Amino acid sequence: MNNKKIYILTVTGFSYRDYERYGFKFLFENNIEIVIWDCTSFVYPQLVEKNSSFTYDGKIDNIEIKSKYELERLMSKVDIEKDFVYSLVYLSLKTYEIFLLFKKYDIKYILSFMGPTISGLHNKSLRFLINQVVKRILFRFKVLSLPKKIFTVNEAYNMIYPFKESETKIIEINSFDCNKCLETGSITKKNDYVVFLDQYIPYHPDLQISGKSLCSSPEKYYSDLNSYFDLVEEYTGKEVLIAAHPRSKSKGDKFFKHRKTIIGETIELVANSSLVLLHNSTSVNYAFYYNKDIVFIKSDNYSNIFNKNIQKVSDILGAKTSNLNLKELNINKYSSLKNKSIKSFLMTNRKDGKMNSEIILESLYEK
Repeated sequence: MNNKKIYILTVTGFSYRDYERYGFKFLFENNIEIVIWDCTSFVYPQLVEKNSSFTYDGKIDNIEIKSKYELERLMSKVDIEKDFVYSLVYLSLKTYEIFLLFKKYDIKYILSFMGPTISGLHNKSLRFLINQVVKRILFRFKVLSLPKKIFTVNEAYNMIYPFKESETKIIEINSFDCNKCLETGSITKKNDYVVFLDQYIPYHPDLQISGKSLCSSPEKYYSDLNSYFDLVEEYTGKEVLIAAHPRSKSKGDKFFKHRKTIIGETIELVANSSLVLLHNSTSVNYAFYYNKDIVFIKSDNYSNIFNKNIQKVSDILGAKTSNLNLKELNINKYSSLKNKSIKSFLMTNRKDGKMNSEIILESLYEK
């Protein structure tokens, strides 16, 4: 494995969470050189100040790329016989030129689809279907080159890319959430509190990229939630803890008043809870994994599309939503949820118990 190199391409910054969840930490520890190509500056410059740079004691190069021409210069020097570009970038109008460079320099690139969502699996919107057709044309007629390999949970890649009947090698892995549960191992379930899965709704970088706002204002969003948590605590007799979103950078404690806000321990918080509160967080997968009861929270002060997405997820599961403005508390028992086959689709179909780091390392350089 010596002298082999992986270039990690990103347009939204690179965090220690990315370093762990994509298996790069394991690759680095197995003597594969890692170089980060951070193209945030010229693709999404509004995120540069908001996403902290990743450093690892100076042992991993983190290159800030400020133009397409600088990226092209770096790509032209890639040893295409033995090195890969591991792309954390998906095809869009903003990133189209990056994919043209993959083709121009015959770059072996890899994509990962490790986080399918309940709502994503049922996305049949006109916009989604048009995007699928456009991408199929671009790849089928070789305007763009196909990825060398795809690491994917079940057929999650089909949500975004039509890669059937292609030379791309499909390698099945675990979802981020399942992999994290496997890494965590067994947990003694205490069931002594309620947990809220924070999504950092007012300030999430992805929403800032899209220009969308899912709530009327940050102040109203947090004020309403805190009042609702008072209601939940009174009803259950248990305190509400906050599983802070990773992007919140531990700022959540000032939003949730006196409530304990914990970052980086979502799995443990869900496993030890008696009830999980959420909007439509993908971390609902942890609730599935540990067979937890769920409350889906909507509000009159959320955007129409946000409420529709929450309703969509709950409908798929045969669950009821709760409007916090109406002080509703509809607890959905795990045993009553429909479509339990979704659980395996969202988590893994693998039976060998291997973690993603091991799967990726084994698969990366095989012929």
